[in-house]
Amino acid sequence: MAKIRFGIVGTGGRGLRSFGANFRQHFADDTTVVALADRDPTRLRYAAERLGVERTYGAAAELIEDRDVDVVVITTPDATHAEIALEAIDAGKHVICEKPLATTIEDCNRVRAAAARSDRVFMVGFVLRYVPFYRTLRAAVVDGAIGAPLLINAADNRRGADYFRRWHRLRSNSGGLLVHKSCHLLDIVNWVIDRRPVSVSATGGVAVFTPKDWAGERCLTCSANGDCELQDMAG
Repeated sequence: MAKIRFGIVGTGGRGLRSFGANFRQHFADDTTVVALADRDPTRLRYAAERLGVERTYGAAAELIEDRDVDVVVITTPDATHAEIALEAIDAGKHVICEKPLATTIEDCNRVRAAAARSDRVFMVGFVLRYVPFYRTLRAAVVDGAIGAPLLINAADNRRGADYFRRWHRLRSNSGGLLVHKSCHLLDIVNWVIDRRPVSVSATGGVAVFTPKDWAGERCLTCSANGDCELQDMAG
């Protein structure tokens, strides 16, 4: 069987290492990365050199149009996923889209509908499903080894400082941490028990990262950077 030809849109750490490097190191007999796309020419050039890929594009649309690409891998910032995914589906490509699928319910439904109409494979990158611990846990539940689950208590603790300093901090980019990171937790719970919730309730609040007269808008440009109690609290 011919190798599956991948094109990766987004050459940050996830595109370069999690996908590109793993394809080369662990799946070289079955896969090959034939094209990369990124709006940042420096990052694109670096990734191409590291992965040995000659074909590069400055826009996702150009990679999607490449007839040698069988599968489009989307590893761009969250808010861009939906439009790239829709374009790839319309072009008849198989798609692997990093989580979250989108940052709004409306965009999620648009992509789901388009994928349902397509005869191609569409996957969301919920990597926890492939972790041995969770696979073993799911097997124990599905096989009835531990009986019927009656209550699940799941907690998701995040080192918020990392995310409040980068592009994730804007809800317009990431949908917020509940979408950007906690979607892993929500997915793994549903997957392990093979069920979907019928109702949802929630409480929340912000106790640490609140506006302060002495603080800058970002840690990077704040005059208190390097001598801030909040940074120590966040780890």
